[in-house]
Amino acid sequence: MLLHSEDKTEREKVYRKILEAYQGNILCLNKQGHIEFVNRQGAATVGRTIEKVVEENLTIDEIEAKNILINSAAGRALRTGEKTMAYITGSIRENVTSFGVPVFNDNGEMEYAVSYSLEEGFFKEMAMILQKSIEEKYHAEQLVSHFSNQAKENQVVAESARIKEILEMFRNISSFKSTVLLLGESGVGKEVYARYIFDYSQINKSTYLTVNCAAIPENLVESELFGYEGGAFTGAKKQGHMGLFEMADKGTLFLDEIGDMPLQIQSKLLRVLETGEVTRISGRTPKKVDVRIITATNKDLEQMVREKKFREDLYYRINVFNVRIPPIRERTEDIRPLIHFFLDRYNKKYGLHRFFSECTMELFEAYDWPGNVREIRNIVERSVISSRGNKMTLDDLDFKKTLNGKNEDHSPVTPNKSDNIVTRAFNAPLKEAMKDFEKQYIERVYRDCGLNVTLTAQKLGVHKTGLYKKLKEYELV
Repeated sequence: MLLHSEDKTEREKVYRKILEAYQGNILCLNKQGHIEFVNRQGAATVGRTIEKVVEENLTIDEIEAKNILINSAAGRALRTGEKTMAYITGSIRENVTSFGVPVFNDNGEMEYAVSYSLEEGFFKEMAMILQKSIEEKYHAEQLVSHFSNQAKENQVVAESARIKEILEMFRNISSFKSTVLLLGESGVGKEVYARYIFDYSQINKSTYLTVNCAAIPENLVESELFGYEGGAFTGAKKQGHMGLFEMADKGTLFLDEIGDMPLQIQSKLLRVLETGEVTRISGRTPKKVDVRIITATNKDLEQMVREKKFREDLYYRINVFNVRIPPIRERTEDIRPLIHFFLDRYNKKYGLHRFFSECTMELFEAYDWPGNVREIRNIVERSVISSRGNKMTLDDLDFKKTLNGKNEDHSPVTPNKSDNIVTRAFNAPLKEAMKDFEKQYIERVYRDCGLNVTLTAQKLGVHKTGLYKKLKEYELV
């Protein structure tokens, strides 16, 4: 089934039909760079027929020299022996994105290089289909994120016993459609845990949508969640608008920051949860929806209920399973794994090989991380980008200023210019010499630990309270 020969068997005819049915361009080169096969669409892309391609008998080098194809993926795969992806231009009717693959024989020798290409129009058409199906770019991004491979991005890093217990609980409840309320400080990663529940559920091949109730303007929350009929209000689309509940039908809807949902919307949300029906703004006919709800907040909903800022009936409806995600300061075992996780992510993203010194890692472990996982992620990314070398130390970072600002209430120690610990003259009494040595030794370790009392106490093997007394005694705080 070569370019220059007729198909001799029925099997060859079938194979050619299959290749010609591909909605894109196929190009196969032999190891000398000559075209072994091209489908008719591929030939048409460069303004030729199959017969014309056979007549010209050009190599890929000649094709590129004539600017017929520029940046051929098949040519690159042939030269490098590796899979490749290329954006191809040249004397073609439309630019294409191409994937080149080398083909080896049983002896490991390259025999062919094949490329599969799709024209820009294909991607534009797909984008239009997505845009049309959900009507707005916001919803398109939601669906695209659902079909994207987010496993690595949403991975839960768990070394602490508490987080492992939480994950086991999530796996146990994931198959049930009961509502789940995730509580925790800002930055603990509540959205990641919501996605974890979905990924383990029986509906993990359906739609997963996220809405931040605090990020949507109050006058748009209702239309975003429940949709509206055409002409419902000034500026409304004539064809109406599908809300997130309808779009998440048979799937999962994650309502983040639900504590910021306006009171007037809470009553309508409660009705949807109670009846399983959603009615668009200005609509008359309710529509049945089957949506699993996961909610999250960093606010005290019980206090808000007492203050009449959150509906009590809605609170009990979303509080079937109540899970508190502990902050980083309560699960210090996760600090080092999280740092390594984000280091790996940003090293790969930026093509670098950064790592933290052990002293810096110990300092990180002693820090309370008020911004939780979000703060760890930001510190790691900033460090990877701004560091002057692969080994990142405290001196390379502005984290030291952050640490000192959030540490115990004390003034900085005046640095000792000498790295050597110097005692009094040898004729000094032993008790005074030992006290002088203790002061200098504590000061040296205290400085090396970035003025962090907790880490200094760990280094010295003493209790933090006792160390703090010593620091006051030696006027180091």
